[in-house]
Amino acid sequence: MPHKIKRFRKRWLFAGAAVAIFFLAFLIWFGGLPLWRSKAFLAQLEPVAHRSFEITQDMSGDYVIHQKEDSDFRILQLTDIHLGGSFITQRKDRKAMQAVYSLAAAVQPDLIVITGDLAYPIPIQTLSRNNLNPMLMLCELMNAIDIPWCFVFGNHDTEWIATHPGKEINYLFENSQTCLFASDYSVESGRSNQLIQLRNADGSLNQALVLLDSNSYASLQLNDYDAIHEDQVAWYEKRITGLSEQEGHTVRSLLFFHIPLQEFQTAYDLYRAGSPDITYFYGSIGEKNEKIACSSHPSTLFDTAVRLGSTQAIFVGHDHLNTLSVSYRGIRLTYGLSIDYLAYPGISRQTAQRGGTCITVHADGSIEIDPILLRDITQK
Repeated sequence: MPHKIKRFRKRWLFAGAAVAIFFLAFLIWFGGLPLWRSKAFLAQLEPVAHRSFEITQDMSGDYVIHQKEDSDFRILQLTDIHLGGSFITQRKDRKAMQAVYSLAAAVQPDLIVITGDLAYPIPIQTLSRNNLNPMLMLCELMNAIDIPWCFVFGNHDTEWIATHPGKEINYLFENSQTCLFASDYSVESGRSNQLIQLRNADGSLNQALVLLDSNSYASLQLNDYDAIHEDQVAWYEKRITGLSEQEGHTVRSLLFFHIPLQEFQTAYDLYRAGSPDITYFYGSIGEKNEKIACSSHPSTLFDTAVRLGSTQAIFVGHDHLNTLSVSYRGIRLTYGLSIDYLAYPGISRQTAQRGGTCITVHADGSIEIDPILLRDITQK
């Protein structure tokens, strides 16, 4: 009789373990089940006051923002929001969403640009590989803020282990109420390459906002980050050249993507060496060992931008503790302040890097760039 009891207990323990493993696998596979938990938080948010503009799409598919009068146009760059959208990330997700809302309310921008890593579908930290639910959360948050916004994908947004790793995720943003998303599918590389035109009251082009997908990983090796591919560089050159011919002069443009180019490392090395070729504006490299996690694979994008003479500034994310902004070879290279409460261990308690970047575009096409620390606006 005791032997039967032992066998029964073993079978019960085995069955219980099997159920637990199945339940854990279910959570990891689907994740994001507490999506409804964010509804109450979003419902209490009031739309952020901002100016309204006529926004159309031209024959090429570009979104065109038409200014009613020649005045300053404010862009708020946000980056590395890292929503987990799972049971165990609810508290940090709410902090991240509150940070986005607080920054938007403080700056009251005319446009919000997010430079990647909207989601964080990493099961080790989130118990979820679902990248759709956190992106749904973000879309609902941005709809509540009610300011036009656009974005580029980061390396984590479409991880190969994610539930939606390819271009099929684009339908969510194409149908979002406030998102200006019109990816140019003629470009094979990337999932979120697009150009947004900012036009003055007289119809002239003030800025071409070029959003490029810096892709994810070049291989399955750890942290083998990808870069801007040559077909993307060719597309960028074609669009800038075409707009310049149309306008009768070299147009001004701003570049937004996620993973920094190798030139960010070059510029930082020159800055540390005291080179006169670098103009320092603000910030630092705060990553461990002063790391700049650029791709080891070269891209011709920066040299092309210098040659074309159009791009005034490049804005990136990716390295959450880097906030440096310098000028190199006539182009301003700027790390956006990040939001992340989740991805880096212990980062939820750090505040020196958390915030956004305000880009003020003047009527003459010149720009000003200012970091906005979250702790500064929440202490007022």
